[in-house]
Amino acid sequence: MSIGMDSAIVLCMTRTLGDFVREKREALGLTQTELSARAKIQRTTVNRIETGTTQLPSADIRRRLATALGVSHLDILVEAQEITRDEIEPLGVRGTVEPDPVRADLITRLSRLPLTGDRPAAIRGLIDVYDDIDRRTAEARQSVDTEGNGRDVSGIGSL
Repeated sequence: MSIGMDSAIVLCMTRTLGDFVREKREALGLTQTELSARAKIQRTTVNRIETGTTQLPSADIRRRLATALGVSHLDILVEAQEITRDEIEPLGVRGTVEPDPVRADLITRLSRLPLTGDRPAAIRGLIDVYDDIDRRTAEARQSVDTEGNGRDVSGIGSL
């Protein structure tokens, strides 16, 4: 059966938050149980969102899902049709955050590792190192910027 142009437009417009969550979850190779564990929410909550039983979860759940899926909270709000991309742009946001493919790959690989023995502690240690680098970099940028010396702070990388 052929779908006409008007039908295609209607199909595009009927995409739901549940469709978005399911597509992102599947792209990461996660089950509903695995996503719920990452987001620290109940699996039934993920199921209700994906099936449309829950169309707009609470802000806390939206944020947890966004983090677990590697998207922004704004992406979740757009997909839930609470805001539009046109509403975001006048606020100085050129678009929502696209998922980082490297981060998504890392999450997928970590989810497949048997986290036994010293592995969890080693992974947490690596994350702590990178968090510390990010914190010190942000502090250095702020320090240079607040001194008002006119230096370009965009070149400050990791310390």
